Amino acid sequence: MIQITQSAGKVWAVVPAAGTGSRMGTAVKKQFMELEGVPILARTVTVLDACSMIDGLVVVTAAEDMAQCQELLRQKYRYHTPLHILPGGATRQESVYLGLKALPSDCAFVLIHDGARPLVDPTIVETSVQTAAAWGGCVVAVPAKDTIKVADDNGFVKETPPRQRLWNVQTPQTFRYADILHAYEQAMAVMDLTHTDDSSIAERYGSIQIKLLQGSYSNIKITTPEDLSLAEQILRSQQPGDTAR
Repeated sequence: MIQITQSAGKVWAVVPAAGTGSRMGTAVKKQFMELEGVPILARTVTVLDACSMIDGLVVVTAAEDMAQCQELLRQKYRYHTPLHILPGGATRQESVYLGLKALPSDCAFVLIHDGARPLVDPTIVETSVQTAAAWGGCVVAVPAKDTIKVADDNGFVKETPPRQRLWNVQTPQTFRYADILHAYEQAMAVMDLTHTDDSSIAERYGSIQIKLLQGSYSNIKITTPEDLSLAEQILRSQQPGDTAR
């Protein structure tokens, strides 16, 4: 296990960026694709680097992408926040776990944010840490716009949950470090590798009270070519003087 021995502070961010990008349908993995001239992962790290309450960053990438990630984040782009790059696992869950295990012992809170969500608002990032400090856990999310159906194994509608109680979950997801590490250890011990977000592990294996924090519909995860096009539109609409603002 790779262990970070020198602590840079009490709030750390873990950025899983080890995906294969299979749904993007390109030879270049999505985290290294350019969004308006800047690689997606570099944009994500730039946002986190600008948050003064984050004292250290851990980017977890695929083992075969370590050199490319090092070149991108240490040579092409420079950051003020101490940054460590680690090889990840076969799934997002495994990669986050490796990132969590590498954090220094005096880490108080950890913020987990997808490397493919470069449009997150820095204010949301900082508010998520403050909310986690108050409640123990915080998940950024937006109210569901569509009616959601629950289906049975044969594809028939089983129930329709009230839309006003449904939220689309995003990242960052922020927790007390000791609590989320313990929950991950419990999940990994029984080889429960089915989780696609961190809060579901906290719900099942931890006694963590999780507060929803309303985020932004612009905080999309770039997974498909359509997502990339939408992200470009969002960025252009945010440019000063743009009539779409």
